[in-house]
Amino acid sequence: MSPSFNALLCDLPRNEYELLTAKMELVYLSAGQTLFTVDEAPTHLYFPVGATVSMMIDLAGSPGLEINIFACECLVGFISAEHPSFYRASVRTSGLAYQLEMADFLNIKNECPTFLERIHLMTDRHINHVSISTLCHQHHQVTHQLVH
Repeated sequence: MSPSFNALLCDLPRNEYELLTAKMELVYLSAGQTLFTVDEAPTHLYFPVGATVSMMIDLAGSPGLEINIFACECLVGFISAEHPSFYRASVRTSGLAYQLEMADFLNIKNECPTFLERIHLMTDRHINHVSISTLCHQHHQVTHQLVH
């Protein structure tokens, strides 16, 4: 499976695609696997091409709350690049992903302006999703949330 199955990587300018994918490794992610935890800085970025990964907020005495899902239209780990994560990344559905060492990404990121722009748009979409979900949970009954 090609890295281009990930929406952030497909149709990048050739030089950016080659820079990013030259250092990537195809890995199998198993359901339940933790990629990184709260207060841990991710060591890799993950580009799902088959797996799905949950963004989990852990609560004392509970299994945690899933606030977002990452799949082949995005990547995992960027929000916490260079600092400890505020969430736990847990593989929800087993499958393939490309991984890129964070250090390699940080070394080449300034040579990939189109890719960085896509990441920022993706981050905006995820923040919007979480905001709308929070608002909906705050103001609507569960039955209304399910219908809409």
